[in-house]
Amino acid sequence: GEIVSEYTVTELPRMVSSKLNSTLGSECKATGETSDDGEKEKVTSILVETFLELNKKVPADPTGGCTASIILQLGPSMYFANAGDSRSFLASYINGKARILYITREDKPSLPEEKARVEAMGGEVYIPDPARGGTSRVVYKDKYGSMNGLAMSRSIGDWDAQARGVTSKPLVEVISLPDILADQAIGSCMNIGAMGEMYVDEACIPVDPEEIQFFAVSGSDGLFDFVEPAEVAEAVGDGLFKEGRHPLSACQELIMDAASRWYKAKKRVIP
Repeated sequence: GEIVSEYTVTELPRMVSSKLNSTLGSECKATGETSDDGEKEKVTSILVETFLELNKKVPADPTGGCTASIILQLGPSMYFANAGDSRSFLASYINGKARILYITREDKPSLPEEKARVEAMGGEVYIPDPARGGTSRVVYKDKYGSMNGLAMSRSIGDWDAQARGVTSKPLVEVISLPDILADQAIGSCMNIGAMGEMYVDEACIPVDPEEIQFFAVSGSDGLFDFVEPAEVAEAVGDGLFKEGRHPLSACQELIMDAASRWYKAKKRVIP
């Protein structure tokens, strides 16, 4: 998998950049602006096509594979493209608090639409007993005849599993930053009533948009299986914007925290 990962890290950004420049032209390259629906559709198509094209080129041989997650900002729009169980999110940072605004899903075989596609292609989905824990998997035979279980329903490479319904086609979401900014400014004055209803506190002074910071994070299942996204957002947000903190230190602490939790979880299941 690491060979496919290294290839993807190098080639995916290059391929996306090349396609954007050739399709959208010099105006996009100079200004980075995409605003109308037509351009958003073009960028979305480029991201999907690039994932599919990359999947055919990777040195998968044919059992290696990896996840892929892209965050792309062009002018006021942010594009999230994801295939696999890695995740990316967009968050805001206001008055020392981080809040996740959008997060990609984990492409798991147990999801109804994913399970249906795999089974329609002749694949088998294993879903573990909730009491025993574990994750759902696409069960398949590799080129050597050995049984394997892939813990995601979308990936780059993993060609044997793709013959049984796993796909490299990403899910793409487009987020409008101006809309998010307006929602965050107003949202700072939202309250919950006694009956659970949302209402705007008329006495509240909305947050100045200039005080709202945005940031985005991508991470693998090695992180998100053990550290909640909200914890990641808080750590990275503090690292970026809190005085005395540093984003690299925040990332190092998250890696150590995830590794520590993994080790403790592993010890609990050893007989």
